[in-house]
Amino acid sequence: MIFGGNKVECPRCLGKGVVEKEDIIRLDRVLHWAPDSCAYCQGQGKVSTEMVEMVPPGLSYLSTNLPFYEREALIKGDPAAWERAEYDELVAQLYIDEIIFLHRHDLSNEQIVSFFQLRSSLSPQEESREELEVYVQRVIEHLTV
Repeated sequence: MIFGGNKVECPRCLGKGVVEKEDIIRLDRVLHWAPDSCAYCQGQGKVSTEMVEMVPPGLSYLSTNLPFYEREALIKGDPAAWERAEYDELVAQLYIDEIIFLHRHDLSNEQIVSFFQLRSSLSPQEESREELEVYVQRVIEHLTV
């Protein structure tokens, strides 16, 4: 951890070291996360009180694939890192909103996946068709909840 001092139970995973479905629901990250190792406490179950004060446990940008230097910058309050975190959240929400929009305009899941695959061929972020199919289905199922 970057900060020393008092350690408390991780507010993201509640001390388990892994984020489970219940944690995802509790933190309102259903369309943003999947169960995995806890990026907030790095699987330790405990974090410093300073960490809790600086970084909200529901911050999606703080993920297991975030580079160490970016994690440090975010935790230290670097304005550029926080700007990237806000941008990441915005892009994720726009992605979800686009799926909902296309679904409500009667595109099938297959057509929505094809749309995103076509678009991703024009950008550096490529996801497998299977990952897209699962995610599109997840977003659409969440609409009926």
